[in-house]
Amino acid sequence: MREQGVQKPNPRKQILTDLLALIREKRLEGYKPILMMDANGDDNYEDDIDQDLKQFIEDAHLADHFHEKFPEPSRTYTRGKKRLDRILFDSALVGAIECIGYLGTHEGQFSDHVYAYVDFNEKKLFRGEINRPVDLHSREFRIEQTDKMVAFQKELEKSLKANTVKERVFKLAKSFAQRGKTKRNVRAYQKLDAQIRELAKGAASKVGRKKFGYMRNPDMTLCGRMLIIYKMILDCRCRNAPPTPALERGAAKLNVDLSQFDTMRHTSLRKEVCKRRAALWKSQKGCEAGRAEWLKTEAKERAAAAGDKDWEKRVDEMARVAESRAINRKLGAITKGRFSQALDRIEVPTHDWFHSKKNNEIYTMMMATSKHTHPRVRGCSIPIIH
Repeated sequence: MREQGVQKPNPRKQILTDLLALIREKRLEGYKPILMMDANGDDNYEDDIDQDLKQFIEDAHLADHFHEKFPEPSRTYTRGKKRLDRILFDSALVGAIECIGYLGTHEGQFSDHVYAYVDFNEKKLFRGEINRPVDLHSREFRIEQTDKMVAFQKELEKSLKANTVKERVFKLAKSFAQRGKTKRNVRAYQKLDAQIRELAKGAASKVGRKKFGYMRNPDMTLCGRMLIIYKMILDCRCRNAPPTPALERGAAKLNVDLSQFDTMRHTSLRKEVCKRRAALWKSQKGCEAGRAEWLKTEAKERAAAAGDKDWEKRVDEMARVAESRAINRKLGAITKGRFSQALDRIEVPTHDWFHSKKNNEIYTMMMATSKHTHPRVRGCSIPIIH
């Protein structure tokens, strides 16, 4: 603030001014703010009213629903009497609040403040439209896949123009302005909204087909699929059964001629299976180098799509993402079982666990007691799994 020429800087006043500007800007874009803050002041405290905070809440048109529901003074700071922590809402959201309050000082992480919480009714909050993000492996592409993202935008724009969506949106907006929320306008809106969703899904499916970007070595994947095919062939021969439909489909995808195995003995087929397994092990040993080459190719394509010449920087970013997901997969397998759903991230509860960046380890604090000593804290470290 001094560098900007402010002679007597007051950071606390300035942050309220900046927050007010941000809220007004986002409201113009259609957002409804929810503000959670440690205000270091209380506009409802009789003995010492924080006039700056009170004025900010009025200017931002925010509702203090907890105070409206429970007018009596309450404290959220263990070493004081004021309610410093609060949740403030856009007035349009108050009707969706089911309960609001504060936890006790013994609940949550160790702090000299208490936790505030609010529960919303989802149907009232989102007007019946609840957006559930799809699972990671069910998505057509990810936001970091710039080449597919650009292709999706172009394909969607083409579809929207072909269906004259822009003209229909303006026509419907004009009808709403003239006639209001009639049944006919609501039906037209719902029909148009559903069509836009379908066009977006169709464009995503078209540009994101196959090659989902699991960041695995393609050679290793091919060796694994070949091993499965040969094991299925051996299994059919052992049971004197004809090739199953799944085997025929897999063989067709990998261009494997099943007729060549009709005269082979079991021992020969077992040797072929062993060879395929050895090829997979060999590929797994060199998978990191293969993955790095694959990442380079992907990074160049994404950099070209984004008009960015620095593809090496993108390689580093993609390598970090791949490493992070690999760690999360292993932690997910440990915490939820081998066949659990893959995780995007692992959230560490900081009131029990502490991460050391220097040692790359996670520490947990445990209470230890004995007959002759008072309870004492012992540290237990767990190394990060790679």
